Amino acid sequence: MADLLSRRMLLVVTDLVRFLFVIAAGIGLALLHLPVAGVLVAVVLVTAAGGVLFSPTLDALLPSYASGPRLVQANGLLSSTLQLAAVLGALAAGALTARAPGKAPGVVHAVDALSFLVSLGSILLLPPEGDPAP
Repeated sequence: MADLLSRRMLLVVTDLVRFLFVIAAGIGLALLHLPVAGVLVAVVLVTAAGGVLFSPTLDALLPSYASGPRLVQANGLLSSTLQLAAVLGALAAGALTARAPGKAPGVVHAVDALSFLVSLGSILLLPPEGDPAP
């Protein structure tokens, strides 16, 4: 898929879909009192499906911005950043759940949705992709 469409656009669309779905889930949990288990299963399925498109597309896009030794550095930085985000996200979810147990699922989903917006904004700030970087 990443080889058929603009990689950057595929990343944007994937993040946008995940943002919209996760924010809708948060609203559904907070305001409509939807069952938590069903919403969580749906969120996991949709975000995992998005990740299946996002991750290889990001990997394929990286050589457009760095090559040679800089590509190795870029891969290391990207990997470290993704791992740090996963740890900090889990810590934030736990802290939010502890501080507002009754409202936690909706609040946690809203914060998670914002993370997709931050990612989307970061992707939009990238220069247009072109030939592999020198």
